[in-house]
Amino acid sequence: DEEFYTCIYATRSGNTVLFHHEGGVDIGDVDTKAAKVDIDISDSLSEEQARVLVKEASAEKQDLLVKFLVALFRAYTDLHFTYLEINPLVIIGQSIYMLDLAAKLDQTAEFICKLNWGNLTFPPPFGREALPEVRTDVM
Repeated sequence: DEEFYTCIYATRSGNTVLFHHEGGVDIGDVDTKAAKVDIDISDSLSEEQARVLVKEASAEKQDLLVKFLVALFRAYTDLHFTYLEINPLVIIGQSIYMLDLAAKLDQTAEFICKLNWGNLTFPPPFGREALPEVRTDVM
């Protein structure tokens, strides 16, 4: 019955984490509504910072949300995302479900993350066609 919103995105000096206790299609302007924490490039999201983000969520769901946000931030950095938005995020019992997700990966980290990413194919840069040498659909 409750829907949540979260987003992590890269900035010049680190990453920003947004969380709002009312997700879904009617969330509106998340930049002004959501709780926000800026994380230095060399730091991780702490449980204390995550707890500040989720303080408006119902009390019985806060611990689970804190654990989820800390783990999500770790995955975001380990897998070299530059943007990760989940809306809505729902909790049923002790399980979290991501009903919609938008993400961007840092393609320059492919040499580090290829095994963890799996078989990803990146599109050619905007406005350019893939050259025959790099096209994967020509076989």
